[in-house]
Order: sequence, then C-alpha cells, then structure tokens
Amino acid sequence: MKPIPKTVFSILRHLHIALSLSVILFVLVGSASGMTETARAMADRPEMSSEAAILMDAGTGGVIYEKNSREPLYPASITKIVTALVAIEAGNLDDIVQVSKNARNVEGTRVYLVEGEKVTLRKLIQGMLLNSGNDAAVAVAEHIDGSVQAFAERMNRFMQSIGATDSHFENPHGLHAEHHVTTALDMAKVMRYARSNKTFMEISGTKEMDWKGEGWETHLYNHHLLIRQDKRVKAGKNGFTDQAGYTLVTYATDQGKEFIAVVLKAPSKQKAYEDTLKLLDTGFENTDSDTIQAPKKYEKPDGTSYLLNKPVSFRFLKDTSWREEIKDDGTLVIEGDYGPLAQQPLLEVKRQKPAEVQTRSSTPTEEQLYIQPIILYGIIGMAALLIAGLRYVLHRTK
Repeated sequence: MKPIPKTVFSILRHLHIALSLSVILFVLVGSASGMTETARAMADRPEMSSEAAILMDAGTGGVIYEKNSREPLYPASITKIVTALVAIEAGNLDDIVQVSKNARNVEGTRVYLVEGEKVTLRKLIQGMLLNSGNDAAVAVAEHIDGSVQAFAERMNRFMQSIGATDSHFENPHGLHAEHHVTTALDMAKVMRYARSNKTFMEISGTKEMDWKGEGWETHLYNHHLLIRQDKRVKAGKNGFTDQAGYTLVTYATDQGKEFIAVVLKAPSKQKAYEDTLKLLDTGFENTDSDTIQAPKKYEKPDGTSYLLNKPVSFRFLKDTSWREEIKDDGTLVIEGDYGPLAQQPLLEVKRQKPAEVQTRSSTPTEEQLYIQPIILYGIIGMAALLIAGLRYVLHRTK
C-alpha cells in the first residue's frame, strides 16, 4: 500500500480547521442573534421608577404590562376617584350641601370652603377632582352618608362590587391612614369602570374652570398635568402624601385604542409623569392585537366540551406570548406574560347519549327451529347429488 502524500494530509488538516471554525462561527452568530433578539425584546418593556405600575387595555381589561400591581400601597388623593364615583351614583348633583365644621377644618389641599357655606354636590365634586380639595371630599361624604366612616364603608362595598378586592378605604380624600390602601390593579379597574360614567368623565376631563366660593375666588387648573398637556389623556387623578409618594391614574384614548396607566409610590412628581408616559407610549406604539375566531370548540382533560360562540379580541405587548386557558367555571382566559389579556364565558356542550343499538336476540324463534333444519338438509342433499353426478361422469369416461 502506497503511503498517503503529505499534501493530502495538509489539505485534510486545513479542511478540518475550516470546518471547526465554521461551526464555532455559526454558534457564535446564533448566540449573538438570540441575545440581540432578547435584548431588543427586553428594551421594549418600560422601565419603571415607581414602586408599582400597570398598563391596562381599557376595552378588554387586559393587563398588558405590570410591576407589583397587586402590592397594597397608600393611594393618596387618587382615592377621590372612588369618592366621586360613589357620590355621582348615590347622590343628586343639584343637591345643596351645607359645609360642616369638620369639612372646613380638614388638613391638606383645599378649596377653602367656609363652615355653613352652601354648595351644590356637582361643584364639590369639581373642586375635589380638579383641585384635590380635601374639604370638598369630606363635605361630599357627610352629605351622602352622614359621616366619613359610613361613607368609607360605602366606598369599600363599591370596590368589592367591581372586583377591586385588594383595597380598603378609611376616608374619602386619601390623607394617610395605616390601613387605607389600594393596588395599581384595583385602581386600573376603578378607572375602567369610571370611563363609562359620563358625568365623571366630563368633570375629571375639565382642564380649567372659575371657582367662586364664600372663602375663595380663583381660576382652577386641573392638577393632573397630562389632561391639560396631552390630547390623548381624557381623565384621571394625581395624588401625594409623604407615605404614599406620588401616585397617578390616567385614562387615554387615540386612534381607536384606549389605555389606563396607574403608577404608585413614584419617587418624585416628574418620575410619576415619566412612568405614565412610558406606559401610554408602550400601549399606543408597541402593542399588537389578535382575535380568537368563533365558533371554536374546546375540550378539557375530563372530557367536558365548551363552545366559544363569539370572537374574542385582545391586545398584547409585542414580543410577548399568550395562551388560551379554560377555567373550572368554563371561562376562556387569554393569559399573557403579565396577566390575563381577555376573558369570555364559554357555552358548555352537553354530551349526547349514544344511540341505542338494536340487537337481535340469540334465542331462535319457533319458526326458525323448523326452517333452519330444512335449509340445512336441503344444502346437504344438493351436495350429495352433486357428488353422485361427478362420480357418474367419471365412471362413464373410463
């Protein structure tokens, strides 16, 4: 056997090196591509300075993004959104409210009501939402339920009724109380409910108004700066206490999309607005939509079948995933990376009983007992004749 020339060894060695380098390069490029894709996806998530935050699709209630949205925190004056809703639903806006000494003496931001002053319920709600008047909030509470405590109990019942179950209120204005807490998710639910209240949206969305009272005449500007500065923003409320930090609830709509942004315990007023704008810009610029078409059938592992009888549309953050889940009560939930994106009750498909198969009895009837032997004997007789005939033919041919 002739030895292999050195040139062949050289070629093989270089080929081996080239292949090895190609594999390494492929792995590195693939890894870099994956890292770049991951980095890009992470860059699309808004970074929050606030302790808690949420971006909700106002149409579906879907949670597009959240950070500590179920953490109980102090709300400060965004409490007044709930106060306003309860007052609008329980009272008459034309009612004349007489201001009490208790309302007059409340601390914090005020509209400088005078004890004994008579003001309409509508004007009190305006002073409460635009100028964050704590005195107006107490006057409203006492008018509706006779006391701050009784009104707070009504507020808590209201929260339970709309599914905002992780909040507890002890006053109508949001001044600090140890057990006066809410969550970003609950306040998003409140704002979603509020958007359907025409009176609330009208008052909350007022940019400015004249105020003429016995103790104060001025021109009020809505304390929520984005209501005056961003055409997308239609309603909301700001808040601040030392314990709560800066809080902000915002409803915005544009080009057929509507979002709710809530931030709690922001370190500064500027950060509260920056975080809110990040959330809104994410919603308007960095979300996709999809629809589960109907009819569609679902079957659980236990064999229970359900039917989706109308389409379910939802919106989600780009570069995130979603999946369909069927809950024990037969509700279809579209789960996203940050929470449920949409929910829709399904129709349970009742199982049909299998059709009864008609089986013939294995016991022969009296008629069959007579006929069957006759048929059998006939077949045997025919076979015997056939055999005899064959034998005859064979015998004749010999």
